[in-house]
Amino acid sequence: MKIVFVNHYGVTYGETGPTRNFEFAKVFSDMGHDVEFWTCGYNHYTGQYHQSIKKKITSLTYEHGVKVRRFWSIKYRKSFLLRGLNILVFSILTALYALFTSRKDYYVVTSPPLTLALLIVCKIKRQSFVLDVEDLWPDFLIELGLKNRLVITIMRFYERILYKYSDLITAVSEGMRKHVLSYEERKDVLLVPLGVHISRYKNFQENSIQYEWERNNFIVMYCGAHNPANSLETLVELAPLLEEYRDIKIVLVGDGASKSRLKELIGEKGITNIILEDPVPSHQVPNILSKADICVTLLKDLPSFRKVRPNKIFEYMAASKPIICGIKGEASDIIIESKSGFVVDINNLNHFKDKILFFYNNRDEIIKAGNNGFKYISEHGDRIKIIQFFESQLNERLRNK
Repeated sequence: MKIVFVNHYGVTYGETGPTRNFEFAKVFSDMGHDVEFWTCGYNHYTGQYHQSIKKKITSLTYEHGVKVRRFWSIKYRKSFLLRGLNILVFSILTALYALFTSRKDYYVVTSPPLTLALLIVCKIKRQSFVLDVEDLWPDFLIELGLKNRLVITIMRFYERILYKYSDLITAVSEGMRKHVLSYEERKDVLLVPLGVHISRYKNFQENSIQYEWERNNFIVMYCGAHNPANSLETLVELAPLLEEYRDIKIVLVGDGASKSRLKELIGEKGITNIILEDPVPSHQVPNILSKADICVTLLKDLPSFRKVRPNKIFEYMAASKPIICGIKGEASDIIIESKSGFVVDINNLNHFKDKILFFYNNRDEIIKAGNNGFKYISEHGDRIKIIQFFESQLNERLRNK
């Protein structure tokens, strides 16, 4: 197969950000397919341009056996308008390049963001367009406070066209799959979970970085995006309830729009048991998670968020860490089914505290819950098996054309 994976926000190994689509591209390439990975040369997570894209519209590199093409776009930080322009420029450049490049069997395009440009090119050139749904735009944005009626109308139009005219749709959670099925009368919506590369958690090499907080402390860790949706202010409110336990430290690893505000809150409240760490590249995630005793994941209680399976859960499971989950819906169902931790109401801080103290006072339960999580992810979230399933589905569709 000739296939292009397109993820505006995707990154390759060694960069900060999601590597899922690049890993799909790499495994497909290892299987013998002709594969390219397209992404934006401006990193959404670090606010920096990739070194290959400086003073260029597009660049081509070969990384881990995969052709990686990056496209220039507008730089933005904390600007809704500039972010929109960044999406628009990337969409136009990728569509123009696809229009004039050789024909492909598939374009696998991740949403968000929502864009029609590549879909139109695929229809013109009679190429198959696969929509990979990782978030439900604009629903998530509306529930987080988006009120611009023009923007919402445009996004709804894009969403309807993409759901109707994509040749195949995949979704990373069952809730999202059902959402798409209810939106358009179609049956070809595949569940292709995020998953994790389990072998990396079994065989990771510890780096030389040593953190002062990891010595003789009980570490409660969050590793991921620091954005309004993640409700990390909850941990700032929780921290004072744990101050009497001087060896319990809450460590937040990552970056995002809320990080500066978190720093302000921690300073204003005089909190000393929360440590903020910079984000780490994906290949270092197993190493930093190994330093945790338990892990937490949170999201605001919004209807759309009840349909998600945050990849943090799978990463924590692969690292054999117990999970305290403050997300209602599909995520909490997984924690309960796997017996890998506890589900809490993020508005009930005393309940949250009690579950942390349960593991603090019962260290054998840490091992038990961690092992349960690892068993679950090995059976249901091994990324290599997920990619092999997806490859078989694309091959079958190609044969039946």
